[in-house]
Amino acid sequence: MKSWLFLVGATFAFALGGCGTETGDASGSGAGTCVDYTTVDPNACNGGACSFKNDVVPIYRKSCALSNACHTGSTAQEGLVLGKPLADGDMTPAELAEIHAATVGVDAARANMKLIVAGDPGASFMLAKLEYSDFKLCSEIECAAKGCGGRMPTGGDKLPAAEIAVLNAWIKAGAAND
Repeated sequence: MKSWLFLVGATFAFALGGCGTETGDASGSGAGTCVDYTTVDPNACNGGACSFKNDVVPIYRKSCALSNACHTGSTAQEGLVLGKPLADGDMTPAELAEIHAATVGVDAARANMKLIVAGDPGASFMLAKLEYSDFKLCSEIECAAKGCGGRMPTGGDKLPAAEIAVLNAWIKAGAAND
């Protein structure tokens, strides 16, 4: 009985070890398996099409612009502004267009890939930043010379799967500014 429990425990520990750890290794150029974004959750945006204004920007504002004020205002990390504080009210169409233009089809500052590639979530560095604290877990991520940085949001919990599903569905559908 003890040997059976040891075998089950060892197998479980080995399986978990293969999933990666929160080591903070952000050097990239990995050899691991990447998250598969080919399947889109049909309920990600209440069963309809995901909207940049109504579904994506609220995630940015809550998790990226407010969590540590990393991506808001004149001191935004990597110069990437992803919204203004919720207390400042609704965003204007011009502000939304500015955020969209700063993220879709734009080179990522910390990787040799685009921040968001319309239609291709797997090639979008933004999703990688939300998924990985160890970029070696995904062989498709090639970090820039200064490294990929850490998982976002900095110092916070990983975004809920439902919010990552919204971003995935929006990007997969073409990342429109609507």
